[in-house]
Amino acid sequence: MSQQGPTLAPHSYRLYFDHLLGCQKCGTPPRRCDAGAALYRAYRADLKKS
Repeated sequence: MSQQGPTLAPHSYRLYFDHLLGCQKCGTPPRRCDAGAALYRAYRADLKKS
Protein backbone atom coordinates (compact mmCIF):
# COMPACT_ATOMS: atom_id res chain seq x y z
CA MET A 1 0.00 0.00 0.00
CA SER A 2 1.21 3.48 -0.76
CA GLN A 3 1.28 6.00 2.02
CA GLN A 4 0.10 9.54 1.58
CA GLY A 5 1.74 12.44 3.32
CA PRO A 6 -0.24 14.50 5.80
CA THR A 7 -2.80 16.87 4.34
CA LEU A 8 -2.12 20.47 5.20
CA ALA A 9 -4.96 22.58 6.47
CA PRO A 10 -5.86 25.59 4.33
CA HIS A 11 -4.34 28.94 5.34
CA SER A 12 -7.84 30.17 6.15
CA TYR A 13 -7.98 27.60 8.99
CA ARG A 14 -4.94 29.18 10.63
CA LEU A 15 -6.48 32.65 10.33
CA TYR A 16 -9.75 31.41 11.82
CA PHE A 17 -8.06 29.49 14.65
CA ASP A 18 -5.83 32.44 15.56
CA HIS A 19 -8.95 34.61 15.71
CA LEU A 20 -10.71 32.11 17.98
CA LEU A 21 -7.82 32.16 20.44
CA GLY A 22 -7.88 35.93 20.74
CA CYS A 23 -11.59 36.74 20.59
CA GLN A 24 -13.68 36.52 23.76
CA LYS A 25 -17.01 36.30 21.95
CA CYS A 26 -15.85 33.55 19.59
CA GLY A 27 -14.22 31.70 22.48
CA THR A 28 -17.61 30.71 23.92
CA PRO A 29 -19.41 28.42 21.46
CA PRO A 30 -21.74 28.60 19.64
CA ARG A 31 -21.37 32.37 19.37
CA ARG A 32 -19.21 34.14 16.79
CA CYS A 33 -18.52 37.80 16.17
CA ASP A 34 -18.87 39.16 12.62
CA ALA A 35 -15.15 38.79 11.89
CA GLY A 36 -15.16 35.22 13.23
CA ALA A 37 -18.18 34.32 11.14
CA ALA A 38 -16.51 35.68 7.98
CA LEU A 39 -13.30 33.75 8.70
CA TYR A 40 -15.32 30.59 9.34
CA ARG A 41 -17.16 30.93 6.03
CA ALA A 42 -13.84 31.40 4.19
CA TYR A 43 -12.42 28.32 5.91
CA ARG A 44 -15.44 26.18 5.03
CA ALA A 45 -15.33 27.37 1.40
CA ASP A 46 -11.64 26.40 1.19
CA LEU A 47 -12.47 22.94 2.54
CA LYS A 48 -15.08 22.42 -0.16
CA LYS A 49 -12.57 23.42 -2.87
CA SER A 50 -10.04 20.81 -1.80
